[in-house]
Amino acid sequence: MQKNEYTKQILLVISLVLLFMVPDYIVRLFNESYKVSFGYATFLRLLLMLMPLSVGLIYNKYKWLTYAIIALLCGLQLMQFSIISCFGRVVTPYDFVTMFDEWNDILLGAVDAFSKHWLVIPAVLIPFALVFVLTELNIKRSVIGTFVLLVTLGSVFVADCFLRGVPYPIDGRIALDNTLKSFSFAIRDIFAEYKTPKYASYEIKNVGIKCDEPITVVYIVGESMTANHMSLYGYERDTTPLLKKLAENENFYYTRGIAGAVCTKAANKFMANVIWEPNNVKLNANSETSLCKLAHDNGFKVFYITSQDNKMLSSICTAHKKYIDVCVTKTGNEATVDKRRDEYILDTLDKQELTERNFIIIHQRCPHCPYTENFPEGYTDKHHYTGSNEPKIDEYDNVMLYEDTFLSRVFDRFNKQISGKFYIIFASDHNELFGEEGVWGHSSLVPICAEIPVMAQSNDDEFMKRIKSIYKPTHYEIAQMIAGILGYKIHNPNQKENVFHINGLDYDGRNGYMEAYKDEENKTVTYKTYR
Repeated sequence: MQKNEYTKQILLVISLVLLFMVPDYIVRLFNESYKVSFGYATFLRLLLMLMPLSVGLIYNKYKWLTYAIIALLCGLQLMQFSIISCFGRVVTPYDFVTMFDEWNDILLGAVDAFSKHWLVIPAVLIPFALVFVLTELNIKRSVIGTFVLLVTLGSVFVADCFLRGVPYPIDGRIALDNTLKSFSFAIRDIFAEYKTPKYASYEIKNVGIKCDEPITVVYIVGESMTANHMSLYGYERDTTPLLKKLAENENFYYTRGIAGAVCTKAANKFMANVIWEPNNVKLNANSETSLCKLAHDNGFKVFYITSQDNKMLSSICTAHKKYIDVCVTKTGNEATVDKRRDEYILDTLDKQELTERNFIIIHQRCPHCPYTENFPEGYTDKHHYTGSNEPKIDEYDNVMLYEDTFLSRVFDRFNKQISGKFYIIFASDHNELFGEEGVWGHSSLVPICAEIPVMAQSNDDEFMKRIKSIYKPTHYEIAQMIAGILGYKIHNPNQKENVFHINGLDYDGRNGYMEAYKDEENKTVTYKTYR
């Protein structure tokens, strides 16, 4: 009898260990890109983690603690496999921060992706439901079990945070291992003091405006734009016919550039501020090199007009209320923006009074996911393209058709200026991927996520010559050029020649960054990742 009971307990532990690994194999059945490999070291590490974890859950004296931990692990795994299924990457520590910061976008994206990725839910819930049932079968509970459970979780936390190197998960490991690693680092970061290098101060010299003619600078901050789906750049579907027509003008230029980050909030910081370093926390925290501040201090009327809400302002300009004369966002205008979408930006522009000097930042929402939510009310050509093997591609291409009309109208609104100078610059915040190199969406710290479309039009021949001379202009170089138009020469003593940075999901380097080295002569870029 005692032997049978002993065998039962062993089978319970083994069953829990296997159930924790089951979601990996279920997900592999419908997601071919997800790979899990079990080498000797991997298997040993799994046993060292899952065996005592299972023993602790089975013998823990306090049922509420067992339930809470199972629920937590289940929730973390749902998050992990949802990101794997939707974006082709694993959870990173910073995802837990953005989960609260961008919960609305995440919720909209989850609802939009549900029809394609819903299998993730039963793949996780069924095994964890069985884990819950099996822990109920044992009636021999004690504080020893509680001790084993807490020591195991504590050991995982210490090992992940202090003994296993970088905070990034490793491809090929079982999902629960990667999940706990990222979660442990996210918890640690809440309490850890983040130390960054000290950088020399930038030398900012106001050289003044060279002419007394009117000047209008329009900086269009694009959202989730990819050149790979623009016919302007050679895409087979004619998604940007109006921009192609615009490109027939000699003073219009388009090229591919390099973003300063792979997510919106971080990229905005490097687009609207002259910052070269990936972790210059001091400069990030003030507005010393903010384009809005530079423009304001040199007598420009500063506009920030967006169909996004106020949360993006902190990365555009830290002290935005002081330096932005006209600030119009979705916040307080939700009902109108939900109907008009990016048309709200054009509506707002119609109401503005320009001066002799204007600096206008137009910050789009289109074509952010979910793509079908970007059409303004009354727009009829929502299903122009159909038949793709991936419905998301059709959705994006149809939104790109609308984006084409929007951008061409913005360019045409300002390129008719007869007296003085006009400068219209467009750059996307980051790329948007549809399976290229196994990646979907954005936010993955890989080079292809930073490849962006860049467009410019101006009646200033010197400016056009300058931007055309730069191979794959970066956000940093674009911001430097705009600062020059605004009357400033900025020298950065920290900058290394032909070296630029691409941040992950933040602008202080905590989530890792890439270093890009541009070889202007051979027209190549090489990347190195720091995590």
